[in-house]
Amino acid sequence: NAIAAGATVVMAQYQGHGDRALTRRSAGQVIVAVFFIGALSCIATAFAAEPLIRLLYRDIGEAVILKSRDYLIGVGISLLFHSFYMGVFAVLRGVGDSATCLKLSVIINLTHLFFSVIFINVLHLDILGTALSLIVARIIGGACAMYSVMRKKAQIRVLFSDLFRFDFAVHRAVWKVGLPFSWEQVFANGGTLLVQTFLVSF
Repeated sequence: NAIAAGATVVMAQYQGHGDRALTRRSAGQVIVAVFFIGALSCIATAFAAEPLIRLLYRDIGEAVILKSRDYLIGVGISLLFHSFYMGVFAVLRGVGDSATCLKLSVIINLTHLFFSVIFINVLHLDILGTALSLIVARIIGGACAMYSVMRKKAQIRVLFSDLFRFDFAVHRAVWKVGLPFSWEQVFANGGTLLVQTFLVSF
């Protein structure tokens, strides 16, 4: 979220320059930058799910730990696909296309709701159903997001070649804005997490 916020600022700056080619190339770099963070988060969360839960919530029962582990692994896997969604959101917000952002939000939330009903209420998959519905929703959301910026009539049409270039200036600008905000998010959410660990012990 923090890197995406930084990317939004950068995209708004490039959009303000009025250079559509530069804005398009920068959009591809923004999506790649957010995907990189999403991939790292996916690996870290999926592989360290159980040790992380046991470290933070030592007083919960074994059954809850196992269910939490399954859900957190699902969240980790979904981050890989969600990163495309967040990257595209950063691009669209930066160029002022809030209407497409709204449509994508509706798609991903309705998809999550639909598959939650199927997996939990119909197939009775319990916590696994929750994780699966999140993964499916984020796969569909990521695919729709990428289509929205790669289709011919897109306001900022991103080409495949834009995703495989590396523009140091764009990445430096994104990280320069995003990193301080990410630390602010770490401290804010870290405080919430700390309170939760105490609540669980009670």
